[in-house]
Amino acid sequence: MTVLVVDDDKTTQIIHKMLVTRENLDVHVAENGMQAIEWAASGHTYDLILMDMEMPVMNGLEATKALREMGITCTIVGVTSREEEVDVEAFIKAGANKCLVKPLNIKKLKLVLEEVASNVASTSGAK
Repeated sequence: MTVLVVDDDKTTQIIHKMLVTRENLDVHVAENGMQAIEWAASGHTYDLILMDMEMPVMNGLEATKALREMGITCTIVGVTSREEEVDVEAFIKAGANKCLVKPLNIKKLKLVLEEVASNVASTSGAK
């Protein structure tokens, strides 16, 4: 399973990458939404995208919407440091499947990873 972490903050990138690699998953890191879109457009495929909300160049809402418009169907989890309901709703409206609040709760992230892995396994088995 391959995970794309999209976040402009280097410390957050390291922490999220560490949490995901702890589960023996492949991890790629993009520094902003535009880079995530460029990678997806160039043929990189991901099972899960952890998308930060506030980034320079292109924010997470714009990137999530653009990825969905490109036909990207993998699970996208919006990640925000603000717990306001409006932020969660905005991410869901943009096309995210879920939203998590920073700092990421390890148990919640693990549940998301397990859910995505289960979906990937069932989709692979159906082929």
